[in-house]
Amino acid sequence: MSKLKNLLRQTIQNASRRSIGFAHESNTIPNPQILIMAKASTKTESQKLVKAGCSIILAEKINNFDLEKNPVGIQNEALTAEIITDAVAKNIDFVIFDYEQTPANIFGESEIGQILNLPTTDDDQLTTLKFIQNIDAVFVGNIPEPFLIKDQLYLRKIAASLSAPLVALIENVPNINDLLALRDSGILVVLTPNDPELVAAVSQQILEMPLPQINTENSTFSPMIPATGGSSEDHSH
Repeated sequence: MSKLKNLLRQTIQNASRRSIGFAHESNTIPNPQILIMAKASTKTESQKLVKAGCSIILAEKINNFDLEKNPVGIQNEALTAEIITDAVAKNIDFVIFDYEQTPANIFGESEIGQILNLPTTDDDQLTTLKFIQNIDAVFVGNIPEPFLIKDQLYLRKIAASLSAPLVALIENVPNINDLLALRDSGILVVLTPNDPELVAAVSQQILEMPLPQINTENSTFSPMIPATGGSSEDHSH
């Protein structure tokens, strides 16, 4: 299983710790409730980003960044078996891929993590994509500005339809209310540029997020984050 999958599952648990008024459960795990992914082109850049609070690195090209705990991935619209083999050999943990250009047999028995690239979509695509298997997250591109309730509801629809948390691109530091709105849209990962100062500022905001509150009417609680990987059961790629 990829490090990315494990990290997403742990973060979902963190984000789903119940808060009852001002009293937290005794076993509450500290935030973050949202992870930061940042772009990097070298090992030195990636180390600076991790130190600033980044959890996941998106490499500009396949390279061995030697990060023991932090997943490193690449984005490639037209994957080949050779690319996957090279990526695995250099400890690349996940790929962001385009389902319309990726061969159906490309992943095989590989345990490499899979993020579906879906910056734009419509209802017909979502109906088809309900049958996709083994994805760990969905990259939905830029957050609309202003971020309206209709945008939030549509992101929730994507997350619920594909049973996967979302990754979204941000270029500025969101405030606490912005982050809560993103979290409650199913967004579990924010992707930032290669900027340690930006990462540090976003990380600080994330750490100040309040825990979700229980809905006393039906005993459920936010955020609306589905189980990663399509089901609650483990599965092989």
